[in-house]
Amino acid sequence: MIAYNDLRKQLDRYIKTHLFTSYGFVRDVSTIDEYLAANHSEETFSVMLNEYRKKQKISPQELYTRACIDRRLYSKIISKADYRPSKNTVIAFGLALHLGLSDMQNLLAKAGFALSNSSVFDLVILFCLENQIYKIDEVNELLYGQGQGLIGQGF
Repeated sequence: MIAYNDLRKQLDRYIKTHLFTSYGFVRDVSTIDEYLAANHSEETFSVMLNEYRKKQKISPQELYTRACIDRRLYSKIISKADYRPSKNTVIAFGLALHLGLSDMQNLLAKAGFALSNSSVFDLVILFCLENQIYKIDEVNELLYGQGQGLIGQGF
């Protein structure tokens, strides 16, 4: 079995020789640690969610109610900086906040997700964003009509 340090050195070499040069850019980064330090964002999903909520001037209760998200789940997301919500949960919050496409993409990215035009589910969400359809019930009707899973947990 290869030792962790050996794997790390191999990854460092790979990044230095292949990744940066194969994509047409070279950075002055010699190790994976330096790369992570230079590119890792401290802003978590929960911080961004809370900032959007405050910007919209809505209470936490109004946000999780609009999103059809249980209070306990909302509390867990806000209190645990490293909590990773599901894609559906992130979308539900984005719709509850009436986010535009760019802000929705930013919120999804903070949780490690993206919207893709190769997914019918994602296309329905994109359609809703472009047409300012934010009510979870209306979005779910459109998702159901396309044979897709629904968002929000309901009560």
